[in-house]
Amino acid sequence: MVLAAAASVATIGLTPMTASAGNHVGAGSAEAGYCAVHLDSGQIACAADAGQAAAQLPAQALLVAEGFDKTNFEGENYIGFYKEKECTPAYDNERDVNYESLGAMNNRISSIRTAHRCDVKLFNGENFTGASSVWIDEARNLANIGDGWSNRASSIRIS
Repeated sequence: MVLAAAASVATIGLTPMTASAGNHVGAGSAEAGYCAVHLDSGQIACAADAGQAAAQLPAQALLVAEGFDKTNFEGENYIGFYKEKECTPAYDNERDVNYESLGAMNNRISSIRTAHRCDVKLFNGENFTGASSVWIDEARNLANIGDGWSNRASSIRIS
């Protein structure tokens, strides 16, 4: 299932976003900072820190994956993916999220980790095209995955 959201970030800080039809998650600005994406509803919330962004999502949402713009789960830009249920152990119920219009995070993920039995697969092209990584549970440095995935992901599949 492809989920989508598009909006623009006019200012730095607490900026809620809304979902719309399509297949891209959008923040529209490199100033987005910390964003949280609710995969079930398509809601996106950005704020000055990850906790503030997540606080704008439904309380029952589970954090299933996090992407950071630096190695070792650090950085000034961050994206967290949330959903209502844990992932399945099989790779048959993916939630697709496309970084193509995410501004601050397109081709900027350098480390990633998952939770609630989820894994991620990165693609270097939009809409899950081009080369893809193996399924990843955690990577402190994406440069060490396959032929190098640091600052390369344009779309992501979460399962």
